[in-house]
Amino acid sequence: MNRRDTRHLAERIRKDLRRTQVPWEALRLSEGERLVHVADVSLLAPATVRNAPGRVVSPCDPASPVVGVLDPRVPGFADDSVLGSVLGSPSPSLVAMAAGLVPGGIRRSDVTRDVLKPLLASAGRFLYVGHVTGARHGLDARLHLSCGAGTSGRAELVGPHRPLTAADIALPRPWRVPNRVALVACESGGDVRFAEPSGLVAAMVHGGAEFVTATRWSLPTDAVLPDGAFAAAVVAVNGAHEGVDPVAGVGAWQRECASRWEAAGGLADSPVLWGAFSTCYSPGVE
Repeated sequence: MNRRDTRHLAERIRKDLRRTQVPWEALRLSEGERLVHVADVSLLAPATVRNAPGRVVSPCDPASPVVGVLDPRVPGFADDSVLGSVLGSPSPSLVAMAAGLVPGGIRRSDVTRDVLKPLLASAGRFLYVGHVTGARHGLDARLHLSCGAGTSGRAELVGPHRPLTAADIALPRPWRVPNRVALVACESGGDVRFAEPSGLVAAMVHGGAEFVTATRWSLPTDAVLPDGAFAAAVVAVNGAHEGVDPVAGVGAWQRECASRWEAAGGLADSPVLWGAFSTCYSPGVE
């Protein structure tokens, strides 16, 4: 099965909401072999999103800036609270990655939507590691930055904090979004839960993203995983988006995890972590 086959397979499956959260990459084909061992799996955004009138895919320019938002501080929430730190004490590999990616470092408290929007307009890719929460419908899916109560937006306040919704990004005029986006956050790919997918992935695609890596369910972090597995996932996804093909890059990391899991069954290589990730591929109109 080649990559083109899997794209068409994903598009057909996409129309059945009961199957959209299936971790296709982790499906077992035979003893010791899963789908990710034989195919690079990608999903397609609905045609109404990827072929929307006026949508223009952002150029893929490796020389363009990278916007990294790693574990932003959410106003009113302590590190150990529900919207607190997802990274905890960062691993050396994560610190090294952040040093060349995030001016000011991890856990910044000044990354608001007003700061982020113009940065994305000139960026080549975007990496977000933090909190995403679901809502009543796709357009109300929420990404949590450092936005305070004085920030305007469609979401109601959560204490002194106003979340950034998919609707804020997509309507009335969509933000300009980089070619490549990675959202390492709980259920950041939750669009598929709604009959009319219109969550954060769709908002990014609508704004010009060609590749969006997101997650199907809530992620376990290094608070419960051994060996810095969550931090390693962040580094792996970032590396995949640095490469020529994010789908193949994410698939290669998942394949390594799957092989170690089949061989030894260590918790750090559980499909509960790597099986959560999928990459939505949304080329322009051909």
